[in-house]
Amino acid sequence: MSNAGKAPKAIVAVGDGVVGLDRLLAGFGIGTTIVPVPTDACPIRTISLALEAHGPVDRLVLVAHGRPGAVALGTGLDASVLLDRSGAMRGWRDHWNPGATIQMLACSAGTGESGRKLVNLLANISGAALAAASHPLGHISLGGVWQLDVVVGAADAHPPLDPATQAEWVGVLSWTSGPDAG
Repeated sequence: MSNAGKAPKAIVAVGDGVVGLDRLLAGFGIGTTIVPVPTDACPIRTISLALEAHGPVDRLVLVAHGRPGAVALGTGLDASVLLDRSGAMRGWRDHWNPGATIQMLACSAGTGESGRKLVNLLANISGAALAAASHPLGHISLGGVWQLDVVVGAADAHPPLDPATQAEWVGVLSWTSGPDAG
């Protein structure tokens, strides 16, 4: 039985520690299911459960602080976590609508060798196209921009936030010294 007509168009998995989170999340609009990922939770398990409950979806958005090759989502997301949990992640393929995209809203997560490894592994294991940033992501006054410039496959690289939120949310999603930084 398909619940494609009832499925939200997007799931937004959000990590702890993002300042002004309510304002930021309001910018995703209708058709979005918000899934908190507490710092003590496995991000792969949390996302898997959300996809099972709300899929199929067109988009999975990860919102958390980031640094090259890592995202502060739950207990953390990097290449080693993806490799360790790849079996569970392969099940995500059953919960995508055709052309599904994962968008990583996390500063610089796609930067350098470790960033490319993270982005490519996540796209290949999950079976979805992927877009991430190689730079600070957020408000221009803090050195950020809302541009996803690291793309694998036919990913939707347009920021999923409405323009008003992009202009009004004064923050960046950088993870400089730990999951509570930024």
